[in-house]
Amino acid sequence: MLSSTSRFDHGRAAAGGALLVLFGACTSVLGDDFEVGHSNTTTGASSSSTAAGGAGGETSTGTGGGGLTGAAGGTTTTSTSSNSGGGGSGPVGCTLATNKGCAAGEKCSVVNVQTGDLGCVKAGPYQAWTACSVDTDCTVGLWCDIVNEVCRPICNNSSCGNGGSCLKAPTKSGNVEGLLVCGANCEPDKADPCNQVNGPVTCARQAAGWSCAKTANGGPGKSCVDDTHCAPGLFCTASNNCWEWCVKGASGTCTTGTGSTCLSLNPAEKRGNTEYGMCGVS
Repeated sequence: MLSSTSRFDHGRAAAGGALLVLFGACTSVLGDDFEVGHSNTTTGASSSSTAAGGAGGETSTGTGGGGLTGAAGGTTTTSTSSNSGGGGSGPVGCTLATNKGCAAGEKCSVVNVQTGDLGCVKAGPYQAWTACSVDTDCTVGLWCDIVNEVCRPICNNSSCGNGGSCLKAPTKSGNVEGLLVCGANCEPDKADPCNQVNGPVTCARQAAGWSCAKTANGGPGKSCVDDTHCAPGLFCTASNNCWEWCVKGASGTCTTGTGSTCLSLNPAEKRGNTEYGMCGVS
């Protein structure tokens, strides 16, 4: 028979054993994050941070495995931009017919004739109404007309001089998307303002009006199909020969030996109020 003191000690030991069993169960459930001997309990959890950019700027989002963005969990970044936003800048476009948005020595021009897309290309030295082969021959503000092969002023944002109209830029099968260029409204007898600096350019009769065009430079009497086969100041007659223009009612306009009299054409050829004929012998 146990004394009262022994019964008390035995009960206390049993209670202590029960507490140890309970403690072991808790540590098994909570795992390593439950530490004995520390004054706090830490439970790990992933965290995330989001930094928001300004309007038109950059937005970054990230998740980490137990830390801030850039911790073991890595980051994911999504960027958006706008060239008018206050928080960042996107690609800067160029302004047609200028150097704006381009490097020194370049110009903003059409780089795709089907879509009208703009881009920066080399600016050449050639001036208006001179002969050209490619657009980079022509200086800032000009487009190389790939049909007539001359540098023509771009008129999308400006007007044309010399009484010329602002027209769709032609291609061999249609028009350049969105591009407008000036018509020369040239004077046929002297082929003005067609410029001969880079090769012969004549004033030709075309559906769009009097147009400066690169020419094969055929002389008087040479066979031709249209005016672009004849030298400046000459035209292609109905007989398919190059012949000299003259101004009706003016003296001294026949100079190539084809005749001294300005004969009328049928139908009459006019530029404004001025009538043109062909030199011959009456």
